[in-house]
Amino acid sequence: MPRAMRTLRTVVQASVVLAALVTGYRFAHGFSRISVETYCPFGGLESALSLFTSQRFTCAAGERNLALFIGLVVLTLVSRRAFCGWICPVGAVSEWIARLKAAVQGRRPTFLPPFSPGLDAGLRWLRLCVLILILWFTYRVGELVFRGFDPYYVLFSFHGHDVQPWSYAVIGGVIAATVAVPMLWCRYLCPLGAAILPASALGRLRIARRREACIDCGVCDRACPHALAVATVTEVRSAECTLCAECIGVCPTDALHLQGRGGVRMRLPVWVIPAFIALVTALSLLGARVLAIPSVTLEYQASSVSSLTVVGLLVDGVRCVDTAAQAGKALTDVEGVVRFEAYASRNRVEVMFDATKCSIQEIIRALEGPIFDEESGEYSFGVYRVAEIDGVPVDR
Repeated sequence: MPRAMRTLRTVVQASVVLAALVTGYRFAHGFSRISVETYCPFGGLESALSLFTSQRFTCAAGERNLALFIGLVVLTLVSRRAFCGWICPVGAVSEWIARLKAAVQGRRPTFLPPFSPGLDAGLRWLRLCVLILILWFTYRVGELVFRGFDPYYVLFSFHGHDVQPWSYAVIGGVIAATVAVPMLWCRYLCPLGAAILPASALGRLRIARRREACIDCGVCDRACPHALAVATVTEVRSAECTLCAECIGVCPTDALHLQGRGGVRMRLPVWVIPAFIALVTALSLLGARVLAIPSVTLEYQASSVSSLTVVGLLVDGVRCVDTAAQAGKALTDVEGVVRFEAYASRNRVEVMFDATKCSIQEIIRALEGPIFDEESGEYSFGVYRVAEIDGVPVDR
């Protein structure tokens, strides 16, 4: 891989990390309504059962999470675990830790685990256990239970919802362990990595080796961030391959290249990988704008009016299934309100009402009024604030 392509991957990784930091900071300080977790494809998987059984998302997950997870599956079926090697900010940080450690020690970076290949292979099954535990608890309690343990959310949410002091201790321990065991999170603990492994095994793009050009120097094996065997195979078929192309970049004889599998095994330039990632990401984000799956739907009272009014409200404070349901309950006693739908990940609610019995102003007053908390038996004030009415900002 030419130096320019290696630089490109670093730039892509750094850009994603920076974007995550900016998004998390803006949300945490009230400059944006978009949380960093809305860009996590794992949220789409966490909501899968809830979507299938009750046609609603889990907690704060939404259309963007679902669209990005579908896009990730498509991306993986074509380009293996390229998401892990090019996009995932946790993967980037893990790789940078190994490279920084090597730079401090004045040697080339190595990604070999400090134990036997057999133990390494066995420990990789831990990811599946983590995945099963997270999905089981998420489906059971209907909450995103992984938040407090998720390196992505803890590192980039700027003390987001459900992040506790112990969360930093857990992530600090993971980072410290990553210094000793390169790529520890990615190899042994990442649930999203475990979820996409079957699709990665079917990936169409692979690293191929020309035996006649290979001089058996072994530098490609040492360059692989996931410690895969490259120098002894004709084609890297491991589902662990992230197509980072580091092995191609260090090969002194141009014996390695990217190729498609199947009918015509043509040699491909490495820039195909980031180009395809960009295409899938753009289509996923576009698809998220088209998807419309409500987090909460409430029916109130029937109306004899044949033509009802529907108003769309942008409501600060509606951020998950629970807060959306609570906002819907605030309209229970408003005469004339027929239906309430909330899209929590967009902070949007749609209210259908009989304009002969109530007005938009009455609906807003009910939403912004004090909310009774049944658990504490107390009223909370200023929980919700209507920011827009049908896309028009509300003057205060």
